[in-house]
Amino acid sequence: MFHIGNPIAVFVFLLVLAIFLTVKGRGRIQNFGVAGTSILAVLSLCEVAATIWEPPHPSRTIADLDKSGGKLIDHRPVVGWGPTAPGRYESRQFLDGKLIYDATYTIGSDLLRKVDSGSDGKGVAFLGDSVIFGEGIQDGDTLPQQFADLEGRASPVYNLGFSAYSPAQALAEMRAGLYDKDLSNSRLIVEFVAPWHADRVSCKVSWVEGAPRFLSINGRIVQTGTCQPTASPLSYFAMFRLFRPPTMTTVTDRDVALLTAITEQVIRLAREKYHVPIVIFYKREPAYLSPVRGWTDDKIMQVLRDAGAEVLEYVVPPGAQYRIAGDGHPTRLTNTLCARKLYDFVREQFPDIETTAAR
Repeated sequence: MFHIGNPIAVFVFLLVLAIFLTVKGRGRIQNFGVAGTSILAVLSLCEVAATIWEPPHPSRTIADLDKSGGKLIDHRPVVGWGPTAPGRYESRQFLDGKLIYDATYTIGSDLLRKVDSGSDGKGVAFLGDSVIFGEGIQDGDTLPQQFADLEGRASPVYNLGFSAYSPAQALAEMRAGLYDKDLSNSRLIVEFVAPWHADRVSCKVSWVEGAPRFLSINGRIVQTGTCQPTASPLSYFAMFRLFRPPTMTTVTDRDVALLTAITEQVIRLAREKYHVPIVIFYKREPAYLSPVRGWTDDKIMQVLRDAGAEVLEYVVPPGAQYRIAGDGHPTRLTNTLCARKLYDFVREQFPDIETTAAR
């Protein structure tokens, strides 16, 4: 049944009105009705076709990403969202009625995901999104936990990642001192970065509402409130969404430049505020960057190196066993391989601070 909020109903109403003017009107009014009838008939058919062919909408709010029944994710100051209470949260994801994953996330009193690691000495802090947090996998399968296991759980390892985060959250956390206790007790910071974080830092995707918003103003990265994404009014119509996707969702050179500038500030704070080296664990995405002209993966990595970071490529090998089927997040096997790559890299690049060894 059509209702006033349905664009098809709007077109049908206007079409009926145009037909009425054609039948009852005279002169110019009738001519207007004839023209309107033709145009609205075509638009109505296009809208019906687009409604049928349009694929399912992706998650539109951060709440849609919460697979724990709305228990895990809530509003949080500074970062926008995240866990607000410690506990064990069961997260279940389904696709077409089929269970994709069933994982339990243990959140500690510090509101971070649990990592079984040591308590002595300086630790390693991981920043990032769901890749670092460990979306869809058990506590023992996350990348930070795999890294801690390689170290023999000899020193602290902190998992500061969370779903849908970006370098904007990392910068906001550092500026506000949200995790100063952990970061000040770290000998190394590792941050996961991917080009598609540009959508997030530029506030283009709807589900980053409430995230910290940064702008580049006169060469400085300034926080200007929080993200409040607004779609084009034309996105109300299915034919617009299907045949001409809103340009606000297309990455631009400015978006990538902003992502890079924000990450540079994270690097600067790691070195100047916490006095530790930082590794950017970078995932190449050439297809995502194809619409832009001024940026490539190689250029982004070089800019981050020039800012003072060590950059290591994050690679997911081909093969179904490396991604959660129907979801795409990395599996335990991927994290095991990436943790080993990172561990070996850290031991080679920072022999003076990396004193534990795999046994």
